[in-house]
Amino acid sequence: MIVHAQDIVDELKQEPRSEQKAVASPQRSLLPLQNATIQGKFDLRNLVIDKPLEIQHCHFKDEVDLRYCEFKQVVNFANCTFDQDLNSGDEIESHTIYHKDLIFSGTTFIGTMRFNGAKVEGSAYFLDAWFLNEEHSADFTASSFGKTLECNNAVFRGPVSFSMLHCSNNGYFNNARFESTGEARFAFASFGTHIECVNAVFKGKATFHKVSCGGSGHFENARF
Repeated sequence: MIVHAQDIVDELKQEPRSEQKAVASPQRSLLPLQNATIQGKFDLRNLVIDKPLEIQHCHFKDEVDLRYCEFKQVVNFANCTFDQDLNSGDEIESHTIYHKDLIFSGTTFIGTMRFNGAKVEGSAYFLDAWFLNEEHSADFTASSFGKTLECNNAVFRGPVSFSMLHCSNNGYFNNARFESTGEARFAFASFGTHIECVNAVFKGKATFHKVSCGGSGHFENARF
C-alpha cells in the first residue's frame, strides 16, 4: 500500500469531529498505519499534534522533518525504515517536544537520525534499531529524557554523538555495537541513576569525558 505523506499530515491537523458530523460525512482514518510505503516529505514542523502518532512497519521514502513540533501523545515508529534523514532537531533548529513515550524499536535509519536538543518527557526506545549512515549515524547532542533512554542491541555504523545528553533515570546501551572507526561521543552526558554498556562493542574511539551518574556505570564485558 502506498500512502502520500501529506495525507497523513492533513489528518493530524484535523480537529476532532462531533459524532453527528462524523456519521454524516464518514472518512477513513489512515492512523494507526501499518505495512505501508510513505512517499513525499513528511513535514510536521511547528505543529502541535494532539493525537497519538502510530506508524509501524512502514517505509518512509523521503525526508522526515519534525523540528519544533510538539507531540502531546505517544509517538510510535517501531519497525519502520527511513531512507532519508529524520530530523527531530539539528544545530540550527531544534526544540522538538515529546510529552509521552517515543518508540523507534526495531527501526532502520539509512539517513542520519538527528535528535539535537530534542526533549522527551517520558522514555525513548531505540531497542534493536539500526543506524546505517556511515558518515554520521545519529546526533543526540543536548537531548533530554524524563525517564529512560534504551538503546540495547542498537547498531551504529557511523559516528554518533550523545554529548551533553541528560537522562533522568537510566541509559541502556547493553549489547550495542558502535562499528565505525569514527567517534562515539558521550562527553558531558548525565544520567540520574545508571549508564549500562554491558557487552557493548566500540570499534573506534569512545569519549566518556566528564560523564556523570547519580548511581554507577556498568561496562561488564564491554570491548574497546
